[in-house]
Amino acid sequence: MVRTLVLALAALLASCASTPDPAPAHALIAPDVALTLPTPPAYPETRTIMQTARASYGPTEAAFEAVVSLSPERAEIIIAILGGPRLATIRWDETGVHEERAPIAPPQVPTANILSDLFVALWPLEAVAAALPEGVTVTEADGVRAISQRGTVIMIVTPDSANAARSVVRNEAFGYEVRVMSQNLE
Repeated sequence: MVRTLVLALAALLASCASTPDPAPAHALIAPDVALTLPTPPAYPETRTIMQTARASYGPTEAAFEAVVSLSPERAEIIIAILGGPRLATIRWDETGVHEERAPIAPPQVPTANILSDLFVALWPLEAVAAALPEGVTVTEADGVRAISQRGTVIMIVTPDSANAARSVVRNEAFGYEVRVMSQNLE
């Protein structure tokens, strides 16, 4: 089952720039919880995924497509408007996180947060646990992955029981939801 979530946030991308972020990248997954992304990404295999996603944050909704290429050395995400132009390309490797954004990309979500949602959804449970600060836990039962702090769920990734290619990520702390349909390309 392909669990992906965060790419939907890509439709809510931040400013149009091309800048490297220092490694390691830290991403807030709640107002007081930062996840540390490993450098290099250390995904346990090589795979490419095509995603179609719909994100919602309050009254704002957006749909987009993404091609996600993963390997132990590098992750690359190409995000585009459905059937339209490219919004951004994000590269994450041993040198850190680098992005190229199109002028039409809306300014809202930091690149590190897009990567952190992807990381929480796809990386092995042990890698996610190691990236979380003390006092924050990740659990997985029946395919549902949840990150909690002091018994309160911050983020939850839920597979669709009727279709393994579909998943939903909800960030309870920041109030957004991403519905993703994924297809393995390799």
